[in-house]
Amino acid sequence: MADYLLSFVTDEKGNYLAVHVDLAGVEFLIEELEGIRDQLRKDDCPHTHLFGYSDDPEQNELTLTKLKNQRGEVNQVQQVKIYGWNETWAKRHGLKP
Repeated sequence: MADYLLSFVTDEKGNYLAVHVDLAGVEFLIEELEGIRDQLRKDDCPHTHLFGYSDDPEQNELTLTKLKNQRGEVNQVQQVKIYGWNETWAKRHGLKP
């Protein structure tokens, strides 16, 4: 099990996203983003997955926690996929004009 707090929670419709982190969770997320940044600097198109539902608790990068009694926090996100797009592929996929 992760020794940090890193949870993503949405409202019922997915229009609102709450991110809950502690210092160690922020450090973990920064490391993931730095890895993507380093690959983008090489003009690559990386991606990463963060999971919270693996059968092996040691493989879970996300913590599945949310604030209690918060009506706006309903759905715990169990997978986050972060894409890095270089200019060519961002345009090719219609993500940028």
